[in-house]
Amino acid sequence: MNLGFIFREGFSGFSRAKYPFVVSVVTIAISLTLIGVSIVMGDNVFSYFRNLQADFDVQLFYNPNATRDQQAAALEFCNTYPGVVYTRYISKHEAIAVFQEEFGENIFEILQDNPFPPSVRIGFDRYHQNTGYISGFTASLEQLPGVETVTFHKALFLKLTSILRILTMVGGIFLLVLFIAAVLLSSNTIKLIILARFDWIETMRLIGASDFTIRAPFLVEGAFQGFLGAVLAMGAIHGIEESVIKLTSLNLASRLIQFPEVILILLGTGIILGILGSYRAVRRFIYLVV
Repeated sequence: MNLGFIFREGFSGFSRAKYPFVVSVVTIAISLTLIGVSIVMGDNVFSYFRNLQADFDVQLFYNPNATRDQQAAALEFCNTYPGVVYTRYISKHEAIAVFQEEFGENIFEILQDNPFPPSVRIGFDRYHQNTGYISGFTASLEQLPGVETVTFHKALFLKLTSILRILTMVGGIFLLVLFIAAVLLSSNTIKLIILARFDWIETMRLIGASDFTIRAPFLVEGAFQGFLGAVLAMGAIHGIEESVIKLTSLNLASRLIQFPEVILILLGTGIILGILGSYRAVRRFIYLVV
């Protein structure tokens, strides 16, 4: 087995079957563009719902008569609790500003007094954002001295969690369907390459080449096609992102350039698509040619 021969034949496929090669690269690029756009769009949707979930963080309200030590102890309890990623202390004066920002009303003009107690807003990381865990936290928090009430919008949080779960499942199925369709499309275009290299395959059979020696160059060629397709797809995704921003003035929370891991996934997926497409085409079609 001569690896140099296999790679040389694999990379020379473009010159021997230019049109099928370009068609295969474009097919993979279109498939990866759909996959990449779906990933970026899905992450933007998830970011939106995660931000909504953040609006339903736990909020602790101190008793108006709570001492500084009691307030400090409750805040320390929150800061050291597993899963808590941030706490924000809101003083009585800051509460007035928050009320005015959200409702556009000056509380002093309504009540002639400040009815808001100091409070703490508490956020959890995504791995601890479940109602059972947070409910246990709020129950413990309510037992602390100086704590008057603890609020957590459980019903709305459950609704958002349910929506995220459905979106994750639908998105996963959609990406799987896209991947399978991409393999089928690329294998069909690679059949054209096999037909275009009929004479080469027949010659290799006549000189007694093994099945692997005949198949391997097509697998190398498929990997090269997948790599080129991934590069084209990344350019297309970037162009789509720029167009969406320009046409809609949306501020995308997630961009392809921000996720090197997604870029690596696209490159890896492109290479795998090319290899699987080539393998499928060669395995099922090569014996029909010779």
